[in-house]
Formats: sequence, C-alpha cells, structure tokens
Amino acid sequence: RRWSLFGRLRAHDRKGERDKIAETLQDPQKLLDLLGDTTIAGNVLPIVVRSLFWSGDLKIAVRAIQYLAAEPAAELDTIVDAAVTDLIGRLETRIDADDQESTASILGKVLGMAGFDRLPADVRARYHRALAERLLAASEWKMAIEAAELAEKLAAGHQRLASSASLVAALAELRQHDVVSCEPHQDRPERELALRRLQHVAEDPDQAAPEAVYLRSLLAYEAGDLVAAARGFERAIAGLRRLEGRDVQLRDRARFFAAASLLTAGDVTETSRALKLMEQALETVKPDLETFYAVHEALKKIEEGIKETKAHL
Repeated sequence: RRWSLFGRLRAHDRKGERDKIAETLQDPQKLLDLLGDTTIAGNVLPIVVRSLFWSGDLKIAVRAIQYLAAEPAAELDTIVDAAVTDLIGRLETRIDADDQESTASILGKVLGMAGFDRLPADVRARYHRALAERLLAASEWKMAIEAAELAEKLAAGHQRLASSASLVAALAELRQHDVVSCEPHQDRPERELALRRLQHVAEDPDQAAPEAVYLRSLLAYEAGDLVAAARGFERAIAGLRRLEGRDVQLRDRARFFAAASLLTAGDVTETSRALKLMEQALETVKPDLETFYAVHEALKKIEEGIKETKAHL
C-alpha cells in the first residue's frame, strides 16, 4: 500500500501535478503511511515538503519534518537537514495570515526539533535571527535582543549575517519594529546602546548589511554628524540595489537623508547632487516637519543665493 501510494505521488511529481499531491497529503493517514517506512520516507520527504511549500501549508510540512527528525535513523538525517535548511528560506519571507499558524510558532517548533543542533551554525543563526525579527514585530524587545544575540554568535565567520542579527538587536534597543519606519529624533536616550550594537559598521562597513549601514547613518544624522551620515547613506544606497525591488522604499529614504545631510552641512559643491537625490527620493518619501526642517532652511539659503546671483547678473 505504501509503495503504491509513493508511486502515485512520484508520477504526479513528474507530471508537475502539485495540486494532486497536495490533495493526497491532506489525508493524515496517507501521510503517516508514507513516513512510516524509513526507505520510503527518505525518498518521499523532498516531494512532500516541496508540495506543501508550494501550497503554503507549512504547518503540515513542519509536522512531517518533526516526525522524521524524531526517528533514530541515520539515513534520514541528511534528508531532514536539507528540508529544515530549505524551510528557513520560506519562513524568512513568510507573511502571517489569521487563519494559519504564526511564523513565530513554526520557528519555535523547528528550534526545539530533534537534531536541530546538528545543522550548520549559519543555518541555525538564520532561524534565531528570523525569530528575533518576529519578536521585534510583536514588541517583545528583550526576547528579540536575546534571540538576535544568539544569532550573531552563531553567525561568527558570516559577517553579513551577523550584521543583520546585530541590526535586529539595535532596533530592539530603539524600540523600533523595522528600519523603514525608524524616524530621526534629536533627543533619543537609547542612541548609544544602538550605536554599540552597530559598532561593526564603523569597523568594516563593506561587510555590514546595508540596512545596518543605513540605521547607523540615521543615528549619525540625528546626532548632527552630517559628513559621516551622508557618506553612510550613500554606501547604504549602493548596497540596497536588489533586483527583487524589496528595498525601494528604504533606498529612497537613504537618498532623502543623504540629500538632507549634504544640504544641511552647507557644502555648496554638493548642492546639485543633493538636489538630484532629493528629487528621486520625494517620489515615495513623505518627510515629517521635524525631519524636513533643517533641509527646508538649507533650501531657503540656496534659493536666496540664486536670487542674489540673478540680481547681480
């Protein structure tokens, strides 16, 4: 019975009939039958996980992985490890829905799964970082910092990954849910704590996550270190050029604050470039009064200078 069912699933898989595979796997007894034989389980798990990922049913996918992870069968370890490694890529970008299990809950189950500690350190770091991000979104600041610190420790040797974990910890220190919504505030009591979390950006900016570069630049901007801020924002812009387009809003904000830094600093040689950056940014960025005040004053001076030049001519 098991081999016959496995054969049908393989046939559906070869034909690309994902909907039929997903329909079959909705029957818990059939899924248990497939996983109940070690030989079949090792061959069917990739098909099961791939299909459930496609249908969005991560809850059942995780149950299947958990079931096999608990089996004392060395021949399944590689298959399970590959499935768990593939799963994190799905969880990192998953959007929670009201009628589905939360991503934080799924991450917690994987972290407690038998054999999780067997995974490469960077894969484990990604799980802890993903959990930290979900805790951040839920305003669980202390727990987010703890998860981010563990991710950073596991990511030793993977500088960009460690940097992104440090970024989550810095945001938690600032009581901010994400980088995009973080606005500059001149009087910010948590600034020094966040800067310590982002010290690696100053030490090796080329290996830092561009989002971390952006946040440190924003902290420099609000503290009045305009030269460092402008330099950092332009570095962030270069690092945020991704094909997926996920960073369009953050890249435009980096352009805006780079322009704001240059204009407020008053370097007339940078005026033309600053205005170009500002023009690009204002397509999506709507600055508040506190953010735009210094820029407005700088623009007034530029306008007055133009008027004086015209009058002289």
